[in-house]
Amino acid sequence: MGKKKKSKHLPPLAVKIPALPPNAGQLLARTAARDVVNMVNIIGGDESHVAFVQEILRSHRTLQQGVGRLVGMLITETAKMDDGCYDLRNEAWVKLCKRLAPIVAESPLPLI
Repeated sequence: MGKKKKSKHLPPLAVKIPALPPNAGQLLARTAARDVVNMVNIIGGDESHVAFVQEILRSHRTLQQGVGRLVGMLITETAKMDDGCYDLRNEAWVKLCKRLAPIVAESPLPLI
């Protein structure tokens, strides 16, 4: 009988990683959206949001484009709001989105 060859592969981990629920992405997205809205509500003021923007700009460039796609989706969906579905509190935002939506539609960002 010959010697048993040593495997070059590492043994499997003894720790089992639990499977994510099927709606984990949606749950994470809702939590992140609430966190951003709460940040805007609690911190207030544009100068306080600089750290948020800088953190995104420090992230991986592929992720920056993903954030851009997300912002584009927000603009596109906000632009669909009918008159009467917004008021003076968000009127400027909705009107800006209505102007930006055609530009977003003409310039789709690919999923990388």
